[in-house]
Amino acid sequence: MFDYNLKKVIQTKIHCISTALLKGLNILLTIVNQIATNKNFILIGTGFGAFKTSNPSTFRVNRPPKADEGVIPMVAVCDENGQIKWMKTNEIKIVNIDGNLPINILNDN
Repeated sequence: MFDYNLKKVIQTKIHCISTALLKGLNILLTIVNQIATNKNFILIGTGFGAFKTSNPSTFRVNRPPKADEGVIPMVAVCDENGQIKWMKTNEIKIVNIDGNLPINILNDN
């Protein structure tokens, strides 16, 4: 199920990019760098990983279970072989956007 949904997302993104290019719209190519490995990837999109855990209360006491939940900001990237991976946003940094350094883009505005 997940692989099928991921395929549909990628196919939809490729279709949107192709349509935009045919219409003459600008598409930004964003390159990110994985800090731990110093390897570059192409940014495909962003999303959130969600989690929820629940531990039963202790000592057979009538208490609600201890619960922990939250979201983790994630990005979808692909490598030079087109292999798609999900990474946490705090594990990457943006290297360039359409061949421009982020600092140059921000200083122009």
